[in-house]
Amino acid sequence: MLDTVIVAGKNNIAINVCSFLLEKKINLYAVLTKNDNGVDSFQSSFKKFCLQNKLRVISLRESYRIDNSIFLSLQFDQIVKPELFSHHRLYNVHFSLLPEYKGMYTAILPLLHQRKNSGVTLHKINQGIDTGDIIEQKKIPLSSDETAESLYSKYIELGTQITTKNLETLLADSFSSYPQTSSGASYYSKKAINYSCLELDTFKTASEIKAQVQAFTFRNYQLLKWKNYTFIGCSISKNASTLKPGTILKATQNKLILASMDFDIVLYLDTLEELILNIKNGQLAEIKHRLTENPLLLKQRTLKGCSPIIIAASYSQFEVVKYLLTKDAKINDSDYQGKSLILYALEDAERRNSIEQLSELIQLSADLCPQAYNGSLLSSLSTCQAHLIKEFFQKYKSHI
Repeated sequence: MLDTVIVAGKNNIAINVCSFLLEKKINLYAVLTKNDNGVDSFQSSFKKFCLQNKLRVISLRESYRIDNSIFLSLQFDQIVKPELFSHHRLYNVHFSLLPEYKGMYTAILPLLHQRKNSGVTLHKINQGIDTGDIIEQKKIPLSSDETAESLYSKYIELGTQITTKNLETLLADSFSSYPQTSSGASYYSKKAINYSCLELDTFKTASEIKAQVQAFTFRNYQLLKWKNYTFIGCSISKNASTLKPGTILKATQNKLILASMDFDIVLYLDTLEELILNIKNGQLAEIKHRLTENPLLLKQRTLKGCSPIIIAASYSQFEVVKYLLTKDAKINDSDYQGKSLILYALEDAERRNSIEQLSELIQLSADLCPQAYNGSLLSSLSTCQAHLIKEFFQKYKSHI
């Protein structure tokens, strides 16, 4: 059995697989993507992870010469040429059910095309683009409210599972595979979507309009626009449209109702910034009105991954926290990097030099267990913050 793995890639899938390999004491090398700047965003930085865990980072060219290894491409951004390697054990995780959707935009196109399913494929790398023999596939049913962002998160989770599940057979070269067929195959290049003129096409059916909005809903990259409006989602009315497609039937601060080719459609506007301002100021009446008109706002997050309930805790707006809990927000929510709501609340308590109000979070079942905070976050806390946490836990330990 081989004892070395080269992971070339980015984002949480590369980190998740490397974490698994480190636990297994596998000899590990990393190849980074060109745009990994070492800063966490909605996905954690693989470069940062490698530095923290002292993984040896090599170039793609260096990986060609490492024998007795397997090469894993996990969201890698460079074309891998098998003929340059000293071995044939090259594998890729592609975010689609191959042979469908080879190439680009695999979190967008299945939604835009109103497919019922997508999936993840582990396959061999050959001279083509996503054309190698298939080792395993897993299907993802696409929900009616699926967005590019939610689908990408599912890709990451399932891609990690399918990779770690098959690692032992990949290392032992004992897996089975089968060739892709030409039936149903499709390929999309970078030119398939022109982002320079990306705008909602309203001269469509309601279902087609809905598909457009959800396919391009990915806040860290883009949200679909039309005229002066930006959208985060939509729903289809039961009312048949009687006016020209694209006619605005009703407009409020939080939503539009448009006529389409067949049914009227409700388009929810991106008013997250306005909601955050309401939360910071504790304007509960305005918050209730906004979320009644636009319920999708509750699921929105800032670029750091802060949800409305985290924002409320960050500004000690506990009445807002209580209301958001009635709308199915999560008391133990965390941002993209795992920083929990309670830690945001503790930081605000430090700024205000008071921990008294935090007792309310106990009554709301906030997770006060120290294990809720990962080591990297704890190590980054200031001495004052660490002391505050210690004081808080000592004072309320009987409630834990």
